[in-house]
Amino acid sequence: MDKSSIETLYFSLREEIAYNQKQENVLTVFTYSVVGTVLTFSYQYEVEWGALLVMFLLIPLSFRIGRFRNTIAYISGYMRNALEPLLDIRWETDHFEFQQKHRQYRGIVYYIANMDCLIFTAIAIACFWIIHINNNLTNNASVNLGAAFLQMVCLTLSIKQFISFVRYEDRKQAINEDWQEYVKNK
Repeated sequence: MDKSSIETLYFSLREEIAYNQKQENVLTVFTYSVVGTVLTFSYQYEVEWGALLVMFLLIPLSFRIGRFRNTIAYISGYMRNALEPLLDIRWETDHFEFQQKHRQYRGIVYYIANMDCLIFTAIAIACFWIIHINNNLTNNASVNLGAAFLQMVCLTLSIKQFISFVRYEDRKQAINEDWQEYVKNK
C-alpha cells in the first residue's frame, strides 16, 4: 500500500472513532432520558414493574456502550501499531501513552462517571421497594421474591459492567499488545 492510501485509511479510521464516540454519547443521553422518565413515571404513579423495566433496559444499553468503547480501542490499537509507524503520525500513540502515564491521577470523578448503570440500578431497586412497600403496607402482602431475585441478577450484572468500565484502560493496553504482536508477526 502506498503512503497516500495508508493516510486515507488512517483518517477514515479517525472518522470511525469519532462516529463511535458520538454513538456512545447519543446512547448515553438516551439511556439517561429513558431511565429518568420511566423512574419518575413509576414513582409518581406507584407502578412497581416500571422500576423493574429500568433495570432490564440498563443492562443491554450499558453493554452496548461498552461495545462502542471496545470498538474504539480496537481501531485505535490498529492505528497505533499498523499505520502510525508508516506515516510519521503519532496522535493515537501519544494519546495512549499520555493516558497511561496519568492513570494514577484518576480520582473519584472517574469512578463515579463509570458508575451510572450501577447508580441507576440501585435507584431503581430502591424505587421498586418503596413502591412495593407502600402498595402492600395495608394488605400485609408478602415480599415479592421473584422481583428480589431479578433485582439481584440486574445488580450483579451492573457491578460486572462497572468493573468492566473501570478496567477499560487495562483492556486498551491488552488490545494494544495484541496489535503489536500481530503486526510484528505479520
